[in-house]
Amino acid sequence: MATELDAFRIKQLRRTILSNLNMLYPTGMRVGALYNTVSCQDETYDFTLFTKDVVYLKNKGYIRFPDEKLNLTKEFKEKIAILTEAGKDVADMITIDPALEV
Repeated sequence: MATELDAFRIKQLRRTILSNLNMLYPTGMRVGALYNTVSCQDETYDFTLFTKDVVYLKNKGYIRFPDEKLNLTKEFKEKIAILTEAGKDVADMITIDPALEV
């Protein structure tokens, strides 16, 4: 069962993912490189948890993978993640997402 500290950590890491992509907007970053930048913040953050967070942000409409439209099957680490306009609004704190507020 997740504690308040776990919930805080998850929100903080998800916001870090968005802010890293925001620095490169409108271009993106390879998922593997994104993991390397985010995992520096928390050494216990493994790739499995990172993958869940990226998929969560994609399902919320904040991240997209442009290679999916081309039907290219790539290893997840090789996919390019790009912030969507909605994701940029959350990263810039124009739109508030209560699920990501710390």
